[in-house]
Amino acid sequence: MVHMKALARGYVWWPGLDAEIEEWVRVCTLCQQARPEPPQATPQKWESPGKPWARVHIDFADPVQGQMFLIVVDAMSKWLEVILMKSTTSLALIHALRRLFVTHRLPDILVSDNGPEFTSQEFIQFLADNSIRQITSAPFHPASNGQAERMVRTAKEALGKMSEGDWNQRLGSFLSRQHTTPCSATGCSPAEMLMGRRLTTRLNQLHPDLNKEQSERNPPQPKVRMFEKGDKVFARNYTGGHLWVPGVVSEAIGTLMYAIQLADGRTWRCHIDQLRRRWAKDSPDSPTVEPSESVFQPPNLECGKEVAQRNHIGNR
Repeated sequence: MVHMKALARGYVWWPGLDAEIEEWVRVCTLCQQARPEPPQATPQKWESPGKPWARVHIDFADPVQGQMFLIVVDAMSKWLEVILMKSTTSLALIHALRRLFVTHRLPDILVSDNGPEFTSQEFIQFLADNSIRQITSAPFHPASNGQAERMVRTAKEALGKMSEGDWNQRLGSFLSRQHTTPCSATGCSPAEMLMGRRLTTRLNQLHPDLNKEQSERNPPQPKVRMFEKGDKVFARNYTGGHLWVPGVVSEAIGTLMYAIQLADGRTWRCHIDQLRRRWAKDSPDSPTVEPSESVFQPPNLECGKEVAQRNHIGNR
């Protein structure tokens, strides 16, 4: 905008020149698609499930020393389960979860990413048979399932440092420490939050009394970008072509997720970090130009005299 206005002022002038140039640049589709990434939204805090094992987050950890692990964490107590998996098929996943559900309980909500083992018809039917609601994160946005992602990182870092004993011994040592160590988010150990008691360990006699309630601090949350149904947006494209493709918000899914209707009829589910507002001349919130003002056109040197006469400034 600055460069275009500087160039135009060197040759012509008319009332509303700045506003028309700003409008011209703002609604340019190519300019909007080439803009830098929008600022990331502040991660939205999940609502408290209210009781242990009501909402669980699951994910597969990348291979650690050639082994694959299933990570399952309870949202309320932060109780972590790490299961050594010989296969990552939907059937193997169902068997592993059945063993956990028998020990704890059937969760109300299960949060996962969009991996094929989590979105297969077999796994979806398993959840439906047990009245478990599934929530999947936005594609290419793992931060939406941050609880599981953080536990994946913790487990990989801990297991990667262990070299003594077999995998059952390593997992037992790591999980014993995780279950009995106070969590910074709750002030209590996962065992206390889940079972209402501490687990006895070799350090039990030396373990300090940590039954102190941590005061909750609620810092003011920064303003989050919001979209409404019918808003024109650009959605981040991961399938080739332009990085940003135009679309229209067709539905708000939660607080940070939206369904986007594309021009070719496809519907994408996008996180707010994957969207940016699209300005168009027919948008109600787009800056408008007074009816008496003409729409800006790029300077044409061949008709410069007619433009100068029309705007009563003479040919300079």
